[in-house]
Amino acid sequence: AVMTLRGLDAGLFGIAFSLDGRRLAAPLKDHTLVIYNVLTGREEHRLGRHADHVFSIAFHPDGRQLVSASRDGVVKIWDTEENDPSPQKVLQHKDVIRNSVFSPDGTLLATAGDEGVIRLYDTCDYAPVGGDMVDEAGAIRGLAFTPDGRILASGSEDGTVKLWNVETRSLVHPPLRGHEGPVWSVAISRDGQYLASGSGDHSIRVFSLESGECVATLWGHGEVVYSVRFSPDGSHLASGSWDWTVRVWDLEAFRHDGTLRDHEDFVLSVAMSPDGSRLVSGARDKTVRIWSVTTGRCLAVLEGHTGNIRSVAYHPQDDRIASGSGDRTVRIWNATTGAEILPSFRYPSGVYSVLYSPDGRQLATSHTNGSIFIRDAVTGAPIAAPRGHNKSRAWPLAYSPDGRTLASGSSDRTVRMWDTSTGEAGPVMRGHVHEVYAVAFSPDGRYLASGGRDQTIGIWDAKTGQQITMLRGHGQWVTGLAFSPDSTRLVSSSWFKTLKLWDTRTWQEVATLREHGDALRCVVFDPDGTRIISSSNDGTIRMWDLVPPTQRVKQRNTALALVEDATAIVEELFSAGHEPDKIAQTLRSDASLHPAMKDAALDALLERSTR
Repeated sequence: AVMTLRGLDAGLFGIAFSLDGRRLAAPLKDHTLVIYNVLTGREEHRLGRHADHVFSIAFHPDGRQLVSASRDGVVKIWDTEENDPSPQKVLQHKDVIRNSVFSPDGTLLATAGDEGVIRLYDTCDYAPVGGDMVDEAGAIRGLAFTPDGRILASGSEDGTVKLWNVETRSLVHPPLRGHEGPVWSVAISRDGQYLASGSGDHSIRVFSLESGECVATLWGHGEVVYSVRFSPDGSHLASGSWDWTVRVWDLEAFRHDGTLRDHEDFVLSVAMSPDGSRLVSGARDKTVRIWSVTTGRCLAVLEGHTGNIRSVAYHPQDDRIASGSGDRTVRIWNATTGAEILPSFRYPSGVYSVLYSPDGRQLATSHTNGSIFIRDAVTGAPIAAPRGHNKSRAWPLAYSPDGRTLASGSSDRTVRMWDTSTGEAGPVMRGHVHEVYAVAFSPDGRYLASGGRDQTIGIWDAKTGQQITMLRGHGQWVTGLAFSPDSTRLVSSSWFKTLKLWDTRTWQEVATLREHGDALRCVVFDPDGTRIISSSNDGTIRMWDLVPPTQRVKQRNTALALVEDATAIVEELFSAGHEPDKIAQTLRSDASLHPAMKDAALDALLERSTR
């Protein structure tokens, strides 16, 4: 440590640096305030004391004045450059004061606490300015000004964050919601774009101040999060908790960059195209939808199934999509034009999972009657029909990276592995005490993960079937699993509306993401491992960025700007009498088209072909 301060208040809530970083203010055990020189670690000044714990300390922007607020209901203003233990001003309140903060320009002081009232004072004479701002929900535990000083954010007892117009003393728009406990602390990034809040529900939420949308939820603390602070560049957030830990979060790793909303019912399955440019989804509304990942636009709605679409899969090489349904069929679609390109494959019972092998030569399906079928992906000719789950439902499927093994999970509580060329049974993994809803191989071929109704995730040796560990942390059924392309991370989805990210080197949980409004059904990584895509019973698909989203925003804006010109190119080709397949071939072979324009034109072709 650079410096260690001893004798401080054991219930330390208030501590503050001057803006130049040279001085630090903190309370002692007897509630006396002390100013330290950060460079030397020595005490500079000892000010007076409060009658009880000091909950908030803040330096004025001029670096000279200091404000302190206490459980004794008193706010005191101090001159830190005068060797005077008496405060310059004392502001008396009726109840505990938990917050005191100066406006960025130093002209105002805001205070708030358990009486649920925010008061503003003119820092020239510390006389009250205007009327009080009253939060009907009760105690206020966090305050923060926006950089321009026009808006004041407050953390509320009812789990909301309220934004007040400083001039009019009125709320600027509906409260920011999401927490399930009181909000103890709020902070605003230096650029004014984001607000962070720490809560009694042990979580941290990050909101966009422009839209009011929650862009990240951070889980990891085991107790109340009583303090949050942004780094100067806004890329990191520090949080302090009653669990005796301070955590520093890389915010760019936990921001979802898009919500896709066009489905009208539960979204049961999602899959990425091999190049990561498109996303396909299947839902209980009986439709298959194809989306542009870059723009978030729905490009096509594919109809034909008469039952729920329980599973979708992109072919690893060819431009085709498979969809499996409760109507007992698998349909194969052209991913460029949206047309069906093969007769439907029909089965004796509803299709739960459909999956292409890594080389694209096989198509495997699992069924509600316990059957598993492996077919030739082009001709539909049978290759194998593994048997072992009997009449128990066969739920998820996963191919090993080399395509030689197929894993299946079932309502019989087992995970089984099969030879994909013969259908012969391999290892049987027992350990789950309820149905198995998800299985996934790691891309390096070392691990097989399984999850299900018992709320656990089994990690197995992918060759021998021996159990390595069992992960616990979800409070409800595990519904989806996916490894990152480099096999270093595992993401799991849950019926409890959460995603969890696990480090496969330690098998420790590293993050919990919670933004969906209902149970999650499926989760996948994109091909380069920089995004997680999740689908939910709330009818939405969310895309989560694991890298800074700056470049994605530029790509999206560029793509949207090209839509009109790309549509005109496609319409001209249709007017010339070309068929969709010929247009696709022309666009792909046209070396004069910029890659971004080519992608936009292919998107426009799919939209035009499926209208």
